[in-house]
Amino acid sequence: MKLIASTILLLSLFSCAFAQEARKIDEFGNISCDELLTKRDGFLNELNASPDLSGYMLIYVGKLKQYNDKRKKEYYVLPHSRDAKEFIFALRKVFSFRNFPLDRIVFVNAGFRGNFTIEFWTVPDGVTPPKPTPTLTKMKYRKGKPRIFCGEF
Repeated sequence: MKLIASTILLLSLFSCAFAQEARKIDEFGNISCDELLTKRDGFLNELNASPDLSGYMLIYVGKLKQYNDKRKKEYYVLPHSRDAKEFIFALRKVFSFRNFPLDRIVFVNAGFRGNFTIEFWTVPDGVTPPKPTPTLTKMKYRKGKPRIFCGEF
């Protein structure tokens, strides 16, 4: 019985070692800057551990969660029309701060979802990258300037 269990375990480990596919590392909505920096470091550690991996960041535009200090409540607001472009610009700054080669990370404007979402993916060399999975075909926008992302570094 132990021999069978050991054989199954070894076969599963062996097949996992050769399974070459894109893997989602994390998915999250709009979070605090400190949480984003922690997630960034985890993602970069994953990429540093395997030089044959590329990173993909899929950014979905959607409603943003905000907090009203006076009412002590969270609420959602519509995004601005330039939010995806501004988020990608700011995320490139966030990642360049760690002196990680940005040519190993692809930033993708992935379309629209009900709420703002970012996905971190690792992709081995020669493997098809992840395809965006938007849930909405269009989004209503609010007027004004996009919000400052992580204090604009």
